[in-house]
Amino acid sequence: MVKWTAVYKKPEDTVAFEKWFTEQHLPICREWPDVESIEVSRITGSPRGDSEYYWLFEATYTDQDTMMKSLMSEKGMAAAMDARSSGFGSLMTSFFSEGV
Repeated sequence: MVKWTAVYKKPEDTVAFEKWFTEQHLPICREWPDVESIEVSRITGSPRGDSEYYWLFEATYTDQDTMMKSLMSEKGMAAAMDARSSGFGSLMTSFFSEGV
């Protein structure tokens, strides 16, 4: 299994961010082809107190090739464009990982 993970820093307007993400962005992501699972979490803190991060998104795939085809698909690119145009995309850091 491999994952594409995105973490978002805390936005100034958390209500607007959550509305955008859950009502507009997430429905696009749920249309990505060949996703095994999608998980979204609100970050509530860290062992040292507050966290600079607010939101965590994980999409799980069977393998790297499947993940890359999905992310480069029409729906994958639509999600990327939506994040950019929303103004919230600048809060995001993303990375790939694989189970060990």
